[in-house]
Amino acid sequence: MISGDPRLARRSVWLVVLNWNGRDDTLELLSGLRSEPAQILFVDNGSTDGTIDAVRQSYPEVRTLQLGLNRGFAGGNNAGISMALSEGAEIIGILNNDTIVEAGFLAPLVDALADFGPTGRLERAVSPDIRYSDAPELSWWRGSTLDYRSGWPRHLTKDEQAPADGAEIPTPLLTGCCMVARAETWRRVGEFDERLFLIYEDSDWSMRATSAGVQLLVVPESRIRHKVSRSFTGRANALGSYYFARNGLIFAWRHLGVRPTLGFLRDHVLRRSAGEALRRREFGPGAMRLLGVSAAVMGRRGPAGRIADGAARRLATSWSTRSAQARY
Repeated sequence: MISGDPRLARRSVWLVVLNWNGRDDTLELLSGLRSEPAQILFVDNGSTDGTIDAVRQSYPEVRTLQLGLNRGFAGGNNAGISMALSEGAEIIGILNNDTIVEAGFLAPLVDALADFGPTGRLERAVSPDIRYSDAPELSWWRGSTLDYRSGWPRHLTKDEQAPADGAEIPTPLLTGCCMVARAETWRRVGEFDERLFLIYEDSDWSMRATSAGVQLLVVPESRIRHKVSRSFTGRANALGSYYFARNGLIFAWRHLGVRPTLGFLRDHVLRRSAGEALRRREFGPGAMRLLGVSAAVMGRRGPAGRIADGAARRLATSWSTRSAQARY
């Protein structure tokens, strides 16, 4: 393990950092993690930008796992968590590669997992206070809520967020941007649902964790900064609309019931798409959402199929062409 905070010296703590073509962000993050007392496991989802070679050259102390193909957020993190469990990790966290950590961020998270109640150690999973990288005075995430009317798990707004005064904050959902739990909690709740592939996996895991009796907490004493959706550009942005609609319907149906599922369809697919078409004459994201609805109804899971992927490529090309024309 990397040397650091003496509170963690005798614990086996692993951090899984998943990457897909994010070389520069990953190298910046790993530089900040060098002072953290954890074994870093870098998992590469079949990148083509040379990230894994750069990591091996610049950070030889970092363990690496090359998957060879893009298994999505769920599959990539599952592979890392499984490896950490097989090697005896006691505490395992996942951390987005487009984050910047503040020195000592890990110790408060691990401390929160060590708390004891009247009947023994509390089973918990935790996330830090996550700030915007370009506006660190503002929290991108400091807790979530479930909107049962529209079937939508969302971040708390600035006005809804509890004060960042050091007290742990209960939350119904954690964020996959950074979440940490003990090995027995990962085993008990299970892995991320790879049928979702991308988006909503953390909310689905959180709901299953709560059902298993795991307490979910924000730990404000721990802070990181997030560059926010660095991987959602071009084709990936178009596919994001597809996964948002498909997985949102799956999540609402699985965990919330009929009315929230219909509310999600109404508010976050139909009304949003109609608003984009009427106000901006933008039809592409709405079309991708409707493909996502079709996939949810037809039981298509995992990565987007040929039709959705082709539509996303055409939409990304259209956006690129319009952007180029606007510059001239």
